[in-house]
Amino acid sequence: MVFYKKTTCQQLCLESFHVDDSVEANRPLSCHGECPEYELLCSSPEYAVRRYKSGLWVSTSVRSPSITKANLIGGQRLYRYLKGDNHEKIRMAPITPLVLQVRMSPGDTTREVTVSMMIPKDVASNPPKPTDPKVVIDLVPETIVYVKSFPRQSAGFVPEREAGKFLQTLADREELIEHESYFHIAQYDSLSSGRESQNEIWIFAINEVTYRMLQVTNGLGSGRGIPRCLRRDNMPLRWSKMNPANVPVLTRDRCPLSFCQGSHCPKYEILERVGDTIEKRHYTDLQAIGYVATSCQYDTAVDQSYMPLWQRMNDTGISPADVQAFVTTIVQSRKDLDGKKGCEKFFVLYYAMSGTAKVSSVVTASDNGRPMFKIPKTIQTLHGPKDVTTFYTKCFGGNVFYDPHSISDNGKLLLDTMKNAGKCVLGDHISIAEYDPQSRLFDRYNEIMVDSDETCGDHVDRPVFSYDIPLSSSYLDLMEVPDVTELCNTTDCARFSVKMMFGDNLRLVSQDPAKFVCTESTPPSCTYYEAYHKALHPILSYINGKNKDGIRMNMTKPLFGHVVPSDKPCGKSFVLCMYLSEKYFNSPPQPLTDSVRISYDENEFVAYEKSFVGNFESALIDVRVRERIDEMLVQLDGLEPFGVKYNPKVAQLAFPLVWLAAYSDPGKEETVMKMFVRDDQNIKNKTQRQVTPSSNDSSAEGHLPTPTSCHSQECLPVRVVKDYGKFLEVYFPKVKGVYTQQNVCESGTSGRLLLQPIHRYFQGYNKDRDEIGEFSYPVSLRYRLFFEHGEEVENGCNAVYEMNVALPARYADRDIPEPIAEKMKTFERNGTYMYVVPVSGIYSLETIKDKTYHLLVDLTQENLAIERYYSVIFTYDPPFTDIEDRMTYIGLVKDPQNEDGSDSQEVATSKEKEQVTQQEDE
Repeated sequence: MVFYKKTTCQQLCLESFHVDDSVEANRPLSCHGECPEYELLCSSPEYAVRRYKSGLWVSTSVRSPSITKANLIGGQRLYRYLKGDNHEKIRMAPITPLVLQVRMSPGDTTREVTVSMMIPKDVASNPPKPTDPKVVIDLVPETIVYVKSFPRQSAGFVPEREAGKFLQTLADREELIEHESYFHIAQYDSLSSGRESQNEIWIFAINEVTYRMLQVTNGLGSGRGIPRCLRRDNMPLRWSKMNPANVPVLTRDRCPLSFCQGSHCPKYEILERVGDTIEKRHYTDLQAIGYVATSCQYDTAVDQSYMPLWQRMNDTGISPADVQAFVTTIVQSRKDLDGKKGCEKFFVLYYAMSGTAKVSSVVTASDNGRPMFKIPKTIQTLHGPKDVTTFYTKCFGGNVFYDPHSISDNGKLLLDTMKNAGKCVLGDHISIAEYDPQSRLFDRYNEIMVDSDETCGDHVDRPVFSYDIPLSSSYLDLMEVPDVTELCNTTDCARFSVKMMFGDNLRLVSQDPAKFVCTESTPPSCTYYEAYHKALHPILSYINGKNKDGIRMNMTKPLFGHVVPSDKPCGKSFVLCMYLSEKYFNSPPQPLTDSVRISYDENEFVAYEKSFVGNFESALIDVRVRERIDEMLVQLDGLEPFGVKYNPKVAQLAFPLVWLAAYSDPGKEETVMKMFVRDDQNIKNKTQRQVTPSSNDSSAEGHLPTPTSCHSQECLPVRVVKDYGKFLEVYFPKVKGVYTQQNVCESGTSGRLLLQPIHRYFQGYNKDRDEIGEFSYPVSLRYRLFFEHGEEVENGCNAVYEMNVALPARYADRDIPEPIAEKMKTFERNGTYMYVVPVSGIYSLETIKDKTYHLLVDLTQENLAIERYYSVIFTYDPPFTDIEDRMTYIGLVKDPQNEDGSDSQEVATSKEKEQVTQQEDE
């Protein structure tokens, strides 16, 4: 597979990097027949950068003071394997180059040399097993290496000297090498042949494991690990893997004796041996820092652990050089503890080193020191109160991240062996220890571990470990998450910070409080495509200068939107919002029409995010987005044991609580899109702050909470008089304003038709031509109710909606401008007492009726009387506020006769009195 287009490579190879006039292009390789496949990414006269495809290699390791002697010994072992020294007696043709992996150990007079050769394709799907236990088979993942050729006699210490010179060259060229402990000699002719040979030095640059680690830890920005000639390409590196079904079980018949050397290796004593590859070890000097991954898949759990483990090391002063092993514990979930809905397995990941023989775990990810998620109960009861330091271990090979089925096979072999031998173990989890750095390509050392149960206790409550290792859907998927780097490369983009990466294209992100210009399509719309374009047109007009300031501005990215479902075939609606850049944040151009509103989200936006490629077309919204949303909700449901929550109405309503964001210009068939589902824990916290005061004492007067966007001159301070528990008594201050009415049975009785004449009135459509500007909040809506004997009576077209809007405070001593619109009236009230109940999120006419009825019941029990039978609905939230963020109050006006010694609550204008009388007569 080609991962970079050749033209891209040529464009990247600027200055001293070229493709045509290079060592790579002119060097005749002595590679006959089948050779390892690679792609030339870029090259210079000094060195080349290649990407080798993943494949199976046969290897053997030799310790010797001479690289030449080690090559002879290792080469003879591989030659015998190729000539039939294997269990199937198969003869195979050798493949060049023969690669020598040399481990550089300062102060060590001997060298560990691993001699390796790629397995021919015709037997790679089922390679013959070597009869010599010192000969092993390895899976080498796709790897990018720096390559330098040296076509001359290369016996003795010449290769090591050439490797040192090459490393210095790379340092001079500012290539940031992560691991310098290994170099590789690619040998196309024998080192011992005594004639001019074609050889190369390979230095490890990066593979998928190191790349993903740099991605998660934000290390790619510095260019760390990425070859210099590729850093100018903003596109992410893409990787491919071998299908796990084509990888044999990479077990070992004999384990190496010196897999971990140095003062920081964990110390242990061997209590017993079971065969040649299983040991019972008691660790006397072991320290591990751990992290409980918030993930249901093995590969995403590994990715997710890098950042918190590094942060933990920094906090505790542990050097990366101290870490000797990366350990992953895979735990079978207990359905009785964490429920049937959720992860099949949980993962705890550790950095292991010498220490105090005690495991100290990082519980979970944190936000400013506060835990973001919880630990599943399965993990909490894993070992009970004691740390376990005695294990049965079995060695195996390969690169653990790339061959998870080898984890399963070796884990099953270890647990079955323990069971057959009558050993007591904790059989509901296994651990994998990986000791080698990624720069060691061949003959890698890993361990499967199972905890010894010294008490041989009753395990009836522990589930049986199932051997499948769950992987994310993107593990073998070559299509990466869409990248928005180039699509969002200006200051006019909404910026999200990543709070946590869950893997498999799911992240928790946040955005600081922001302002948006928003619009909602007007009915009728029979498709979401039609509704989307109706919503888009006013925004395009607004940014093209159709605003009071005549300012033209660029469209920011992304465009945010969500659909509003309807039971009516042609009642579909679409809400669309555009982020306002910092330039216009404090003084956004004011819209000319009421179809466009400036909305302010005063809270931090925290949401779960998932990316995909699509557009706002009808078919996409109706089908493909629905599928993407279902996938996202399944992921979130699976993380329920970690405390991941989202508003359950998402699953029921689908679109209103899921925001879509598109990063390309409107009209493109395919564009990068994102889905956002608000973090329900943050929503819950905000709702709690907005509900009711904590005191039932009538003397402890407070006010209903208002958004931070509300200033004192814009928003009426609604005072809380008393908290009755199930409802509040509140007081509206003296106010002047206007109202408009609509009969429920008339067509188009939505809040928009009520708002339209009010918006026009405030923009100067009144007899005084007074441009009033923004109106005060809260906006209240009255709904006329008819009751007989405490029950509502169907009232047909007599039911009336009435919207009331207060004038700004500067009109306290001024006359109210007279409306021009026929159905608009003015009012003036000294003050109003009401009984209200708070309702968060979405509400409907049925909600109003239900809340009003139950409020009437509660008022009757408290012997409290009301003035008239109509509901008052009010909110401080401006139009286009996210549904899940809205807080609405539904209530009834208190009977003024109930207020001891108080004056009349309302002083109405003549026109309002006339209207009220007419309503009561009806």
